[in-house]
Amino acid sequence: MKRNTELLSHKNKTLLFVVIYLLLALPVLFLWSGNHPLFIWDESRVAENSLEMMQNGNLIVTTFNNETEHWNTKPPLLNWLQVLSMKIFGISELAVRIPSLIAAILMGITLILFFKRLKLTSVGFLSAIFSLCSFGLVYYHCFRSADYDAMLTFLTLAYTLSFFIYTETEENRYCLLFFLFLCLAFLTKDIQSLIPLPMLIVYVTVRKKLNLIFKNKYFLIGVLLFIIITAGYYLLRENADKGFIAAAFSNNTSGRFTSALENNGGSFFYYFRRVLFSDFVPFSWLVPVSFLINIRSKDSLKKRTFFYFSSVSVFYILIISLSQTKTRWYSAPAIPMLSICATSFFDYLYSYLRDRDLRQRKLILFAALFVLCLPPYTINIINIRNQTFKREKEFYSGIYLMKDLAEGKIKYDNVFYLKDKQENEQNSVFYFNLLKTKGKHIYLIDSEEIKEGMIVQINRKLTQKLVKEKWEYKKLCGETEAEIVEIKKHKTSEQETW
Repeated sequence: MKRNTELLSHKNKTLLFVVIYLLLALPVLFLWSGNHPLFIWDESRVAENSLEMMQNGNLIVTTFNNETEHWNTKPPLLNWLQVLSMKIFGISELAVRIPSLIAAILMGITLILFFKRLKLTSVGFLSAIFSLCSFGLVYYHCFRSADYDAMLTFLTLAYTLSFFIYTETEENRYCLLFFLFLCLAFLTKDIQSLIPLPMLIVYVTVRKKLNLIFKNKYFLIGVLLFIIITAGYYLLRENADKGFIAAAFSNNTSGRFTSALENNGGSFFYYFRRVLFSDFVPFSWLVPVSFLINIRSKDSLKKRTFFYFSSVSVFYILIISLSQTKTRWYSAPAIPMLSICATSFFDYLYSYLRDRDLRQRKLILFAALFVLCLPPYTINIINIRNQTFKREKEFYSGIYLMKDLAEGKIKYDNVFYLKDKQENEQNSVFYFNLLKTKGKHIYLIDSEEIKEGMIVQINRKLTQKLVKEKWEYKKLCGETEAEIVEIKKHKTSEQETW
């Protein structure tokens, strides 16, 4: 009877943790998540790849602007999920971001449920909350955007966590989950997803559990299936798109390690500084404290948990630090692992208060957690609001007009856009396509082709000046830089001179 009561209590505790996580996650993830236009670089490119995949039905070869894609050579799992999302929810910014938002939700739930198997549910809950409050994850290129990094972060955590539980329990289901998540991670962001693997092999070697790898038929079957799935995709793509493997190797491996692509460079310590002083503040300072705690700890399971995830995360950051190409979001997969490490401090605090028989220990622990997490959580909400409604509003003003046209907030069906280079950025391609799917008639013309009566969108002040020198026009709508105008008449030579 007592054991059943304890099990029920443990289930209730797990359910409570999941509910609390969802209540905290939903605002910071979904609030205004469809308001901001697609960002200019990776997000809009991935979204357009997915939109064209939905339109042309080719699930293997991605395209951009209806041409075979060799600039973005990532595998297509995220594209498949975005296509599914757009089929369910319609074509919109929110629809292409939903897979990333769901990945963030699943990451927290996975931490709680998987650590429950080790009877460390509190570790899973705290690490989920720390991750949710981290600036490096609640950032436009990760949880809240249509980029690869939210999915990669979730799947990398899932397979490293599955492997750890497999070494602890020796249950084959976690072995199979390890390979499932590993395959999905590779199909999300290929070689980057494999970076933690060497440390996993080192870990089982140190623990003298190599038999879990070499003598388990399920593990060997998993290796075989991983090779078939990953190699099978590349062979299919190469067969349909000659030269893809060479392009993918250059883009995703050799090119990024040997040179700073798109001028994204930095020193060797770039990621260490970002994690320590920015992306994982204030929790980053709990990791060295937790290290000292675990050196003295007599709890072997918690000690193994700390040293496994700390070694994997540090190794991961070390490898990406060797690459010449450095961008802020590359370190995202390390943050949930470091969050797991940081929980040791609160475990120690609770034990300290319990040993002194303080009746208010749970209240004290909650207060400490509240004080630590409230500032970064609040700042994340403020940053999201500023990013959505203030930051870069001028730069994205032309895209905001296209977004309003697509959503029917502006009622014009025939709009002309100028081909001038400064007028249209990479994210314009997605919005041209989106407007066409909404039944709008969109035309791309040179500025010399402007005629009386045209409805023209002008996105930059330089172009605005050039058009104004030759034409009289009436402003119909717009703010900051971009505006939609109706061309009235051509100016005479005298007017142009004047």
